[in-house]
Amino acid sequence: MSRWLVLGWLACTACTAVNVRTDHNPDVNFAGFKTYAMSPGSVVGLNGLPPGPREQQVMGAIEAAIQQTLPQRGLTENRDAPDVLVTYVAGARQRTELEAAPPPVYATWGVSPWDTSAWWGPAYQTFWSTTYTEGTLVIDVSDAHTHQIIWRAYLTTPIGNRVDPKLILTAVQKAFDRYPPH
Repeated sequence: MSRWLVLGWLACTACTAVNVRTDHNPDVNFAGFKTYAMSPGSVVGLNGLPPGPREQQVMGAIEAAIQQTLPQRGLTENRDAPDVLVTYVAGARQRTELEAAPPPVYATWGVSPWDTSAWWGPAYQTFWSTTYTEGTLVIDVSDAHTHQIIWRAYLTTPIGNRVDPKLILTAVQKAFDRYPPH
């Protein structure tokens, strides 16, 4: 396998790494929830800028992914009398990570064959930075009668310059793999 093919594959898999955290109200019996309705969600523009056409595409992809995933979790859509309301907030920002390479270590031995002492120490330290765009998606499921949040998913992943509906669908499905909580 060529080096460029391996690097391309690693770049693609790194872009789809989705970090998912969920939380829920442990006092809620999720077995009673069978229907849902979508509440309006929102997408914050990159670095807090007002939403534009790209954000509208992201909103459509998120809503489609949620509506495709919830039936797989035992929920059916009912806009008139839902058991739960589902909404989301998404955004993106530039992130910079600073990483350090381990320093090389060198040894200096004594000046004569009878001197067995050695001195070890770092020679220098190398640093580099990586800048990327991180997307964040927070999905809330709330009880439609009490309006209390009963389940929340918090997702982060590096994203590219274009809207990737497959990545959004994968991320939403990964989050709802933990719904209902066990």
